Amino acid sequence: MDPAFFKNRSLNAGGSPLGCLAFLPRVFVVAQRLGYVLAVHGSMTRDCDFVACPWVEDAVPAHELVEAIRAACGGVIANDGAADALDYTRRNPEPKPHGRLAWVIQLGGEQRIDLSVMPRAASSLQYPDFTASNLALLDPPA
Repeated sequence: MDPAFFKNRSLNAGGSPLGCLAFLPRVFVVAQRLGYVLAVHGSMTRDCDFVACPWVEDAVPAHELVEAIRAACGGVIANDGAADALDYTRRNPEPKPHGRLAWVIQLGGEQRIDLSVMPRAASSLQYPDFTASNLALLDPPA
């Protein structure tokens, strides 16, 4: 990767210009052990953005994943009970589209992790019927 990518980035974990990328290995291991896969997204200029997707049938609830990642990084999650109900700078989680919930984990200074967690399925695995007759419906008309 081009080192210029990290120039002027505000994140700085332990003096490293890689910022909170230093937390990647431990965050990914925690997520995997709890049944999630993580994706990194965003510009990585102000914070470290992750999306967690449940990957196995018995993935833990979102709040358990977030607490485990917070503990692994030594971070803090703001939950000011006196804050306005919609002030997501002072309370977590923030509801997002498609049932996603987002938490901000403060790591110290300007460092933070923005973690969005996709919801677990409400029911067990369900597969569509891929019989030959149903697959024929997918073929475009001649």
